[in-house]
Amino acid sequence: MLKFLRKELIALLAEAGAALTVLSQLASEVAMPDWLRDFLVLWRQLLTAIWTPLLKHFEFALHPQLIAALSVALFMCLLGVGARMARARSRAPLAPLEFRFLEDMSFLSLLVYAGLVYAFLIGSGPDPAQEPPIELFGSEIAGRYTFALIVTLGYALGDVFGHKAFHWRLLRLATVVGAIIIGLIFAAGSIAT
Repeated sequence: MLKFLRKELIALLAEAGAALTVLSQLASEVAMPDWLRDFLVLWRQLLTAIWTPLLKHFEFALHPQLIAALSVALFMCLLGVGARMARARSRAPLAPLEFRFLEDMSFLSLLVYAGLVYAFLIGSGPDPAQEPPIELFGSEIAGRYTFALIVTLGYALGDVFGHKAFHWRLLRLATVVGAIIIGLIFAAGSIAT
């Protein structure tokens, strides 16, 4: 177990960060207990505190959904790097670090990517009333598609770094997030009855 954790540490941390960020994005759409919603608010505040110094240098608007999209993209890049490092530690042959865009992508990985994009198109975070929608060229939909494009960039870079190993770890991430969301839906249904 310790050997697995040492080998997969970067990938596991990236998966945990991505899972929390996606759950915080979906908090406006899924009924969650107060303690989880409060934790996700704290998570978004932490991400804001990390990204604020970087984004101020480029004079970008500090919108929480922009920060969430940048964070998921970064976590997917780290997931690819972590997958590559895990393969190197297992002494398995590594594909060269080259632009082989989506050659190792499976149908399931494509579904996970579509789910991530969908989460950013419909979700507004744990406290949507305090976050005005971001608009691009006067359109809220264009703003949401901007978030989806940022997530797409993270997916593409994760693929470049980790190739097939990235996609396997992305499926692991989707399994965890999906299990949490299904658990929350069933918990909300059992409380309602």
